[in-house]
Amino acid sequence: MATINPYVSIVIPIHNVEKYIERCAVRLFEQTYANIEYVFVNDCTPDSSIDVLIRVMSRYPHRSNQTKIINHDRNRGVAASRNTALEHCTGEFVIHADSDDYTELDSVETLVNHQLTSKADIVTGLAIMHTAYNQIMLPSPHYSSKEEFVIDMMQPTINHSLWNHLIRKSLYDDYNIRAKEGVNCGEDCWMMTRLAYYAESFDTIDKVVYHYDCTREHTYTAEKKGVINKKRLKDDIDNALLIVDFFRDKEQVYFDEANRVAVRSIEVALKRAARAREHDLFNEMCAKLMASDKKYWDAIGWDNGFKRFVSQHYHSCRTSLCLSKVYNKILSYKYK
Repeated sequence: MATINPYVSIVIPIHNVEKYIERCAVRLFEQTYANIEYVFVNDCTPDSSIDVLIRVMSRYPHRSNQTKIINHDRNRGVAASRNTALEHCTGEFVIHADSDDYTELDSVETLVNHQLTSKADIVTGLAIMHTAYNQIMLPSPHYSSKEEFVIDMMQPTINHSLWNHLIRKSLYDDYNIRAKEGVNCGEDCWMMTRLAYYAESFDTIDKVVYHYDCTREHTYTAEKKGVINKKRLKDDIDNALLIVDFFRDKEQVYFDEANRVAVRSIEVALKRAARAREHDLFNEMCAKLMASDKKYWDAIGWDNGFKRFVSQHYHSCRTSLCLSKVYNKILSYKYK
């Protein structure tokens, strides 16, 4: 039963953020909304992040009894940290915040007030991305149907980020929605797709609630010029394949789109591996591609000739024969 002022749990993973955690915590503790539970998860951070957090907490004694710090006994990654926090949340709604980002001071109040009016299971606000050069208002679509919402959440875009939503906690618990431990990049795509699928109602407000800081090199998402981030590519594909499995016994429209997204993700990784001459990664992506349903290859614009080329040279790729030819063909192919 909804309360007049629902209890909101804010989830914050912590690892290597000593330069940013004070800004994040101050914005959270100074929220204009009072009925908040803060759940910080210390993922065995090797720096002074927790010391900084405790010092900040001492400046907000009225928030002390609302704050939990959960300690992992070993570093397990951001996906596991989100899961740990969710196990300790007692609020009716959940908000995710990354400890190197920050919120508006009225973010929680803004989201809650809209939820009280709309009764939505998921309320989404606007977010601003901060780079070293400019500030970008991120898109936050007003979805016209549940199908549109679910399909957008499974796409490899920033729309599926967890941090600008107020989400009913019962969705996580009733449908056992958790991140896949070990898949630490794009884990929010796997979570948000299922949350969107099970939500009975959703809404978007045109007001900024979150600030996404891209001015630092994030552990899981940074990719230096000329260096391929193999972990990121593999995590993106793992998330896509998890979504395919999830929709295998559900509506065909979702299963078809999940397959298309998975094949597109593999195609991107295949091209990057070819460009970087990463033989092992290239072989791994070829194996995933060959195991996929080839009818979805059309989604990335491969004509029949190119499909045959990939299939014929798959074993050559595995044995390093004609590898340069295969790489060059993939990089020169004109995709739709």
